[in-house]
Amino acid sequence: MAKVIKPGQRLAESALGFLLRPWLGRAPMAPPEILDSNPERILLVRAHDMIGDMIVGTPAFSAIKSLFPRARLTLVCQPRQEPVVRHHPALDSVLPFDRRAVNRSPKEAWRFLRKLRAVGADGAFVLNTVSFSSSSALVAALSGARWIVGGDSGDLGWRFVDWVYSLSLP
Repeated sequence: MAKVIKPGQRLAESALGFLLRPWLGRAPMAPPEILDSNPERILLVRAHDMIGDMIVGTPAFSAIKSLFPRARLTLVCQPRQEPVVRHHPALDSVLPFDRRAVNRSPKEAWRFLRKLRAVGADGAFVLNTVSFSSSSALVAALSGARWIVGGDSGDLGWRFVDWVYSLSLP
């Protein structure tokens, strides 16, 4: 079942958004603008730890590659999912994201951030399946990608995707 944020969390999100929006915010873009952007490097973010959802989400890798055939695709996923997707023909590389380690250690968080920024993503897709992932949206935003496409948070209450994503899909 989806977890809806509480009023206190919504207030914290608003305050944090006020501080982060100048650095992480992106201008809205229409689909034709994204398609015409000719990205060289695209980040795919699937940070949920649900291996079945990862498997059923893999056709998205091929679909994105067909839209941007010259782009290099890097997938961010949980470490235990990396062996499942490592040899997917649409992917050029996989960057494991151990959320627990990143949350536990500032040194690990800094190490992951350096690797993420080194990808040099021109664009990013946040791949959600049955639920919204705020950590996936944040990873995409921290990547420095010029544009981010992802699913909206629906009725869950998270509103930061309105300024983090360039294009929010239902």
